[in-house]
Amino acid sequence: MKKYTTILFVILASLIFASNAAPTSELVSYEYGINPTIDTEKVIITPNPAKENTMVKIIDDEAQIAQISIYSLLGNQIFARNYTGNENSIMLNVQAFKKGKYLIKVIFKDGSSEVKALIKQ
Repeated sequence: MKKYTTILFVILASLIFASNAAPTSELVSYEYGINPTIDTEKVIITPNPAKENTMVKIIDDEAQIAQISIYSLLGNQIFARNYTGNENSIMLNVQAFKKGKYLIKVIFKDGSSEVKALIKQ
């Protein structure tokens, strides 16, 4: 086996040097992520951090809120409410929440959704 490996190496080396081509390299870069250059933000949470109340504001004129859910970082649903009107801002009372970080999920009437972090002080 060693004899065949050595012969194969010698043949490959001979082919590379016989071509008189200089070794080259090419740098290729790829961008990974989910639409890394497209800004699709539709929601602002303010104030954030919040003590008593926080407002969910829609900054996309065409978006309409269908549902807002709030989750702990462990995945437990703390709050959920459906909306049928054309609200573009919703005031949420978070006074009873424990201090920490939460995730607010806003589902829009077109079926899309956005998740934002909320810090409760």
